[in-house]
Amino acid sequence: MKLNDALLGGFFLVLALWIGAEALTMPRMSGTVIGAGTFPLIVAAIMAVGGAVLMVSGLRYLADGPIAALQPWLAQRDALRRAGATILFVLLYALLGQTIGFPLLVPAMMVALLWLTTGRPLLSLILGGAISAGVWLLFARILMVPLPLGLLARLIY
Repeated sequence: MKLNDALLGGFFLVLALWIGAEALTMPRMSGTVIGAGTFPLIVAAIMAVGGAVLMVSGLRYLADGPIAALQPWLAQRDALRRAGATILFVLLYALLGQTIGFPLLVPAMMVALLWLTTGRPLLSLILGGAISAGVWLLFARILMVPLPLGLLARLIY
């Protein structure tokens, strides 16, 4: 589906306003203006500016075409299956990530998604493992963001 920039810009502008309003309700650290809402407020401001620019750009070209148009790839079953699998895997991670854990769940989902998109099982296995390991190293070791161990927590600790 192809959407006019005015529609996307409006969506991002509304989303930025909502994020900004929520960020203002977050507590501040005592004695300082910086708090939990500082970073979301900065992101909201950047999103609002970008959304406004997109809206202005889209309104200029609104007379040239429809505000929304279906793309030919939406009629293909494989494309819809891949898009649906991606959404399903994100939902599965949200639901099962804490229980099963990143090291077990993400490589399996990554291999399955790559196999579905490429049709090459060996390449999917290699890339799925490598990408999962790379993401783990980036988040857990470099950025120090704790990823859930799930079932492995009992073995490690």
